[in-house]
Amino acid sequence: MPESTPRAKLLMALKEFKVKKVSLRDGDPWILKDGALVHKSDGYFGVVGARFDGYDPADSVLLYQPQSAIAGLLVRMDDAGPCFLLQARVEPGLVNGAQFAPTVQSTLANYLRFHGGLPTPHIDYFTTFKVDALPHCESSQLDFGERYLMKVKRSAVIEITAETPAMGNMVWMTGAELREAVMESHYLDMDLRSLLALAPWAPTTTGFCLEPASAAIRASLAGTLRPDVLGRMLASLDGSSSFRGFVPLDSLANWDWSEQGLFEKNPIEGFSVEFFETRTLSREVGSWIQPLINSHSSGRVVLFLRQTRGIAEVFVRISQERGHPKGVAVSASHVRYPGRPISELELIMDQQCRSARVLARTEECDEGGRFFQDMSTYEVIEVDGLTDLQDGMWVTVAELKFLLGCSQVCTMQLRAVSSMLLGLKI
Repeated sequence: MPESTPRAKLLMALKEFKVKKVSLRDGDPWILKDGALVHKSDGYFGVVGARFDGYDPADSVLLYQPQSAIAGLLVRMDDAGPCFLLQARVEPGLVNGAQFAPTVQSTLANYLRFHGGLPTPHIDYFTTFKVDALPHCESSQLDFGERYLMKVKRSAVIEITAETPAMGNMVWMTGAELREAVMESHYLDMDLRSLLALAPWAPTTTGFCLEPASAAIRASLAGTLRPDVLGRMLASLDGSSSFRGFVPLDSLANWDWSEQGLFEKNPIEGFSVEFFETRTLSREVGSWIQPLINSHSSGRVVLFLRQTRGIAEVFVRISQERGHPKGVAVSASHVRYPGRPISELELIMDQQCRSARVLARTEECDEGGRFFQDMSTYEVIEVDGLTDLQDGMWVTVAELKFLLGCSQVCTMQLRAVSSMLLGLKI
């Protein structure tokens, strides 16, 4: 296999990569401070107890990372159309150890080098003026709202003209290659899928834009936006946070704290927080210890699609997620987080979908830098109609793209599953 191929870059990134579960010892960088599990540097993220109105139980464990991270994608134009600069990135929580990530996927602590590690390649395109940079997308996007408290991250897609070789674990991939890659499991990470959903799409091959494979998706993308539909969706987001304050981890009624981590006494949330040590040659530092959320069952994300006179529409709904700044967001048709039980509503949905056609299905890990092999099935399912669709509406792909481009409107799961629309063959 040539060393420059994408899969060869993944294998190179995995050289000397090892992950093992550990217990905290004296001298390790994570401590219980002021009731929260934090890094001694006061950088990175923390594990906190949080209290919410209207939820049962009212107290929960979430990740808190007030510094905004950057997910950034560099793109150049060549004879094959837009080409994307990706990194083969190892993370302790990924099933396969490595996936393709955006050009830059970095927390503030990493790119400011709090840990004293190597510089983040190409970070200057996202933090300083560069004469050859042409920003195409710039927004603040929500993360996993049932796992993070108030977390948003900066998402940017920038076109460049400078000759930029793919050094180290980097690789250039064409839009056509990515259109195929979105249909493959454990190949593109969540931040990359999110940025592909945010990047410009067009119904015909034109300039910088990505062109979906399906004629029905392209026809839907070319449609006119309906102000009444978008107005109702955005008006539904006029909510407020239910967060009512922090709770010391060692005071949470259903959680036990030890040197091994945080564990539920009764299985309500469906996850634990445990410590892992990572060793690698392909990241900013060679080894580190960190807590990861470890869910005890897999999750599921479904996007319903229908076709009307050759035009595709998808069903999106308004969902409550306690960690979001407004408590609500535009979500996929159905979302079950890893660790959560299958609901009666999901069983009814599956019963009604027995004759439906699954257009795409992949298995994906939540962010491998914060979750340990927390997997979900991502599906796009074509349906003729369901009787219990509530709290949402059918939108065209053009309207979906409008919503995706808004700051702090759409969930991470919706952005990830929407990336699969690029590769559908319908």
